[in-house]
Amino acid sequence: MWSFAVNIDLIHTMKLPDFANTPNAEIGPGEYFVGRSGTVVKTLLGSCIAVCLYDPKAQVFGLNHFLLATDKLKRSDILGSRSGYYGVHAMELVINGMLKLGASKQRIVAKVFGGGNVIPRLTGRRGDFDTVGEQNIAFAREFLKLERMTVISEDVGGDHGRVIYFDSNDFSVYQSLINQKQELQLKKSDVLYYNNTRKQASSLTPHIEIWTD
Repeated sequence: MWSFAVNIDLIHTMKLPDFANTPNAEIGPGEYFVGRSGTVVKTLLGSCIAVCLYDPKAQVFGLNHFLLATDKLKRSDILGSRSGYYGVHAMELVINGMLKLGASKQRIVAKVFGGGNVIPRLTGRRGDFDTVGEQNIAFAREFLKLERMTVISEDVGGDHGRVIYFDSNDFSVYQSLINQKQELQLKKSDVLYYNNTRKQASSLTPHIEIWTD
């Protein structure tokens, strides 16, 4: 069953439009896409987050697909940690790409999806979060709040993965929860991505740059 994200409080059920004649792209973990209106971008989310950004006046949009990689994250460290670097970097890439196409940071608004409890609950944790998905959701919200970007709608958390389509023609986002077979495959790929990213993060000296007016 497909749903259409209308606002932060309500998700209306709608049929997925026919995008056969619309230019389309697909991104995976660690990737992002920036462009002008006229393209539909798809991504499959488990514990990862996709932040969909757009400037309605400039008709410029972008989205990313990222995962924080730690089992010890504290809320006070969520932006400045080594793990937080991956989220900040993912946001910087999209925002900088949009600015190059003529977007204004003051006009950019957001829609947030993902952060499901697909990766098993963290064990031996010493942080404030129970799951990787919760960490990702908290990071996205905190970053957007700090950057003063309005969140128009979101659908996050839960126990299942989801596939989303970001239609840049009118900046709608369509989503559907995935089936059991897709869920098993997604869990394997999420765990692999998570472990690989943790290895990279363990040797990373982060450079964190947050925009301020």
